[in-house]
Amino acid sequence: QNIAINQPDSLSITANVLPAGCYQTQTGSINTNVSGGSIPYTYTWSNNANTPNLINVLADTYTLTVTDVVGCTKSISLTITQPDTLIITTSPTDIVCNGQQTGSIATTTIGGTTPYFYTWSNNLPPTPNQTNSLLPNTYTVTVTDLNGCTSTSSANINQPTPIAITVSTTNANCGQATGSATLNVSGGTGSNYTYTWQDNLSTTNTCSNLLANVYNVTVTDEVACTQTISVAITNNNAPQI
Repeated sequence: QNIAINQPDSLSITANVLPAGCYQTQTGSINTNVSGGSIPYTYTWSNNANTPNLINVLADTYTLTVTDVVGCTKSISLTITQPDTLIITTSPTDIVCNGQQTGSIATTTIGGTTPYFYTWSNNLPPTPNQTNSLLPNTYTVTVTDLNGCTSTSSANINQPTPIAITVSTTNANCGQATGSATLNVSGGTGSNYTYTWQDNLSTTNTCSNLLANVYNVTVTDEVACTQTISVAITNNNAPQI
Protein backbone atom coordinates (compact mmCIF):
# COMPACT_ATOMS: atom_id res chain seq x y z
CA GLN A 1 0.00 0.00 0.00
CA ASN A 2 1.29 3.40 -0.99
CA ILE A 3 0.94 6.26 1.46
CA ALA A 4 0.98 9.83 0.12
CA ILE A 5 2.63 12.41 2.30
CA ASN A 6 1.56 15.94 1.42
CA GLN A 7 3.36 19.15 2.19
CA PRO A 8 2.11 22.71 2.16
CA ASP A 9 3.20 25.22 -0.42
CA SER A 10 6.21 27.28 0.48
CA LEU A 11 5.58 30.43 2.44
CA SER A 12 5.54 33.49 0.18
CA ILE A 13 5.36 37.18 1.06
CA THR A 14 4.48 39.98 -1.35
CA ALA A 15 4.39 43.60 -0.29
CA ASN A 16 3.28 47.04 -1.42
CA VAL A 17 5.48 49.80 -0.02
CA LEU A 18 4.26 53.40 0.16
CA PRO A 19 6.94 56.06 0.75
CA ALA A 20 6.70 58.71 3.45
CA GLY A 21 5.09 61.87 2.09
CA CYS A 22 7.40 64.31 3.85
CA TYR A 23 10.93 64.12 5.25
CA GLN A 24 11.12 62.59 8.73
CA THR A 25 7.37 62.13 9.10
CA GLN A 26 5.57 58.97 10.13
CA THR A 27 3.59 58.63 6.92
CA GLY A 28 5.12 55.57 5.26
CA SER A 29 3.41 52.19 5.14
CA ILE A 30 3.93 48.57 4.08
CA ASN A 31 1.03 46.31 3.16
CA THR A 32 1.82 42.59 2.96
CA ASN A 33 0.14 39.50 1.58
CA VAL A 34 1.22 36.04 2.75
CA SER A 35 0.42 32.75 1.05
CA GLY A 36 1.54 29.13 1.44
CA GLY A 37 2.50 27.37 4.63
CA SER A 38 -0.12 26.50 7.16
CA ILE A 39 -2.35 29.13 8.69
CA PRO A 40 -2.59 30.92 11.01
CA TYR A 41 0.48 33.09 10.62
CA THR A 42 2.33 35.18 13.16
CA TYR A 43 4.17 38.36 12.16
CA THR A 44 7.35 39.70 13.68
CA TRP A 45 8.74 43.02 12.42
CA SER A 46 12.16 44.45 13.17
CA ASN A 47 10.49 47.42 14.88
CA ASN A 48 8.64 45.00 17.24
CA ALA A 49 5.30 45.34 15.47
CA ASN A 50 3.30 42.11 15.16
CA THR A 51 0.67 43.05 12.58
CA PRO A 52 0.53 42.04 8.92
CA ASN A 53 0.98 45.66 7.82
CA LEU A 54 2.99 48.66 8.99
CA ILE A 55 1.06 51.93 8.99
CA ASN A 56 2.35 55.46 9.68
CA VAL A 57 6.02 54.70 10.15
CA LEU A 58 9.21 56.59 9.41
CA ALA A 59 11.33 55.98 6.37
CA ASP A 60 13.64 53.04 7.11
CA THR A 61 14.38 49.44 6.20
CA TYR A 62 12.09 46.98 7.98
CA THR A 63 12.41 43.20 8.15
CA LEU A 64 9.33 41.01 8.48
CA THR A 65 9.44 37.37 9.56
CA VAL A 66 6.30 35.32 9.02
CA THR A 67 5.91 32.07 10.96
CA ASP A 68 3.17 29.59 10.18
CA VAL A 69 1.40 27.29 12.61
CA VAL A 70 3.96 24.51 12.29
CA GLY A 71 6.97 26.78 12.72
CA CYS A 72 7.97 27.34 9.09
CA THR A 73 9.34 30.84 8.52
CA LYS A 74 9.87 33.32 5.72
CA SER A 75 11.60 36.69 5.99
CA ILE A 76 11.68 39.75 3.77
CA SER A 77 13.32 43.17 4.08
CA LEU A 78 11.54 46.21 2.73
CA THR A 79 12.63 49.85 2.50
CA ILE A 80 10.35 52.86 2.91
CA THR A 81 11.84 55.88 1.17
CA GLN A 82 11.21 59.57 1.76
CA PRO A 83 11.73 62.81 -0.17
CA ASP A 84 14.53 65.17 0.71
CA THR A 85 13.82 67.96 3.18
CA LEU A 86 11.70 70.71 1.64
CA ILE A 87 13.66 73.95 1.96
CA ILE A 88 12.87 77.41 0.64
CA THR A 89 15.42 80.23 0.79
CA THR A 90 14.82 83.88 -0.01
CA SER A 91 17.15 86.42 -1.64
CA PRO A 92 15.90 90.00 -1.21
CA THR A 93 16.94 93.00 -3.29
CA ASP A 94 16.50 96.25 -1.41
CA ILE A 95 14.96 99.44 -2.76
CA VAL A 96 17.56 101.67 -4.40
CA CYS A 97 16.04 105.08 -3.69
CA ASN A 98 13.90 106.14 -0.76
CA GLY A 99 10.19 106.21 -1.48
CA GLN A 100 10.26 103.81 -4.41
CA GLN A 101 8.32 100.54 -4.68
CA THR A 102 11.04 98.52 -6.37
CA GLY A 103 12.07 95.86 -3.86
CA SER A 104 12.32 92.26 -5.06
CA ILE A 105 12.52 88.80 -3.48
CA ALA A 106 13.71 85.73 -5.37
CA THR A 107 13.19 82.25 -3.91
CA THR A 108 14.96 78.93 -4.33
CA THR A 109 13.15 75.71 -3.40
CA ILE A 110 14.73 72.27 -3.12
CA GLY A 111 13.56 68.89 -1.87
CA GLY A 112 10.02 67.71 -1.30
CA THR A 113 7.89 66.59 -4.21
CA THR A 114 7.08 68.86 -7.12
CA PRO A 115 5.07 70.79 -8.11
CA TYR A 116 5.40 73.55 -5.54
CA PHE A 117 2.76 76.07 -4.49
CA TYR A 118 3.58 79.44 -2.91
CA THR A 119 1.70 81.56 -0.36
CA TRP A 120 2.96 85.04 0.53
CA SER A 121 2.12 87.43 3.31
CA ASN A 122 0.93 90.96 2.56
CA ASN A 123 -1.57 89.70 -0.05
CA LEU A 124 1.17 89.17 -2.63
CA PRO A 125 0.45 86.98 -5.67
CA PRO A 126 1.21 83.23 -5.31
CA THR A 127 4.32 83.20 -7.50
CA PRO A 128 7.83 81.96 -6.67
CA ASN A 129 9.39 85.41 -7.02
CA GLN A 130 8.26 88.98 -6.32
CA THR A 131 9.90 91.38 -8.79
CA ASN A 132 10.27 95.17 -8.61
CA SER A 133 7.05 95.69 -6.71
CA LEU A 134 7.76 95.73 -2.99
CA LEU A 135 7.70 98.49 -0.42
CA PRO A 136 9.92 98.36 2.67
CA ASN A 137 8.56 95.61 4.94
CA THR A 138 9.07 92.06 6.16
CA TYR A 139 7.64 89.42 3.83
CA THR A 140 7.03 85.74 4.55
CA VAL A 141 6.60 82.98 1.97
CA THR A 142 5.44 79.41 2.57
CA VAL A 143 6.02 76.73 -0.06
CA THR A 144 3.80 73.65 -0.09
CA ASP A 145 4.71 70.60 -2.16
CA LEU A 146 2.51 67.99 -3.81
CA ASN A 147 2.27 65.97 -0.58
CA GLY A 148 1.37 68.92 1.63
CA CYS A 149 4.83 69.34 3.13
CA THR A 150 5.67 72.98 3.93
CA SER A 151 8.68 75.22 4.42
CA THR A 152 8.68 78.91 5.36
CA SER A 153 11.18 81.74 4.96
CA SER A 154 11.09 85.49 5.62
CA ALA A 155 12.95 88.40 4.05
CA ASN A 156 13.29 92.09 4.84
CA ILE A 157 13.11 94.76 2.15
CA ASN A 158 14.96 97.91 3.22
CA GLN A 159 15.41 101.35 1.73
CA PRO A 160 17.98 104.09 2.26
CA THR A 161 17.10 107.20 4.21
CA PRO A 162 15.96 110.17 2.12
CA ILE A 163 18.53 112.58 0.77
CA ALA A 164 18.30 115.51 3.18
CA ILE A 165 19.60 118.95 2.25
CA THR A 166 20.08 121.99 4.47
CA VAL A 167 21.23 125.30 3.06
CA SER A 168 23.33 128.15 4.41
CA THR A 169 23.03 131.31 2.33
CA THR A 170 24.71 134.69 2.13
CA ASN A 171 22.52 137.25 0.44
CA ALA A 172 23.68 139.59 -2.32
CA ASN A 173 24.48 143.22 -1.52
CA CYS A 174 23.43 146.26 -3.42
CA GLY A 175 22.37 144.35 -6.48
CA GLN A 176 25.82 142.86 -6.94
CA ALA A 177 26.69 139.17 -7.51
CA THR A 178 27.94 138.65 -3.99
CA GLY A 179 25.49 136.02 -2.78
CA SER A 180 26.42 132.44 -2.06
CA ALA A 181 24.88 129.16 -0.91
CA THR A 182 26.39 126.12 0.73
CA LEU A 183 24.60 122.77 0.94
CA ASN A 184 24.94 120.27 3.76
CA VAL A 185 23.76 116.85 2.52
CA SER A 186 23.04 113.59 4.33
CA GLY A 187 21.12 110.38 3.66
CA GLY A 188 20.81 108.45 0.46
CA THR A 189 23.53 105.94 -0.36
CA GLY A 190 27.19 106.76 0.15
CA SER A 191 28.72 110.12 0.90
CA ASN A 192 30.14 111.10 -2.49
CA TYR A 193 27.39 113.34 -3.77
CA THR A 194 27.37 115.21 -7.06
CA TYR A 195 25.82 118.64 -7.43
CA THR A 196 24.12 120.11 -10.47
CA TRP A 197 23.27 123.78 -10.15
CA GLN A 198 21.08 125.45 -12.73
CA ASP A 199 22.91 127.11 -15.60
CA ASN A 200 26.02 125.12 -14.59
CA LEU A 201 26.83 127.69 -11.95
CA SER A 202 28.68 125.13 -9.83
CA THR A 203 29.44 121.41 -9.49
CA THR A 204 30.22 121.47 -5.76
CA ASN A 205 28.13 121.93 -2.66
CA THR A 206 28.94 125.65 -2.70
CA CYS A 207 27.82 128.17 -5.30
CA SER A 208 29.22 131.71 -5.17
CA ASN A 209 28.92 135.03 -6.98
CA LEU A 210 25.16 134.88 -7.07
CA LEU A 211 22.75 137.67 -7.85
CA ALA A 212 19.49 137.86 -5.96
CA ASN A 213 17.36 135.10 -7.47
CA VAL A 214 15.99 131.62 -6.92
CA TYR A 215 18.33 128.83 -7.97
CA ASN A 216 17.58 125.14 -8.43
CA VAL A 217 20.16 122.51 -7.46
CA THR A 218 19.99 118.74 -7.77
CA VAL A 219 21.97 116.45 -5.48
CA THR A 220 22.72 112.92 -6.72
CA ASP A 221 23.99 110.13 -4.47
CA GLU A 222 26.26 107.20 -5.35
CA VAL A 223 23.43 105.08 -6.80
CA ALA A 224 21.87 107.90 -8.87
CA CYS A 225 19.06 108.81 -6.47
CA THR A 226 18.31 112.54 -6.63
CA GLN A 227 16.85 115.35 -4.59
CA THR A 228 16.18 118.81 -5.98
CA ILE A 229 15.62 121.99 -3.97
CA SER A 230 15.31 125.70 -4.67
CA VAL A 231 17.66 128.16 -3.00
CA ALA A 232 16.58 131.79 -2.62
CA ILE A 233 19.18 134.55 -2.58
CA THR A 234 17.78 137.94 -1.61
CA ASN A 235 19.25 141.40 -2.05
CA ASN A 236 20.50 143.30 0.99
CA ASN A 237 20.87 147.07 1.02
CA ALA A 238 19.13 147.58 -2.28
CA PRO A 239 18.97 151.27 -3.25
CA GLN A 240 15.74 153.01 -2.23
CA ILE A 241 13.81 154.58 -5.06
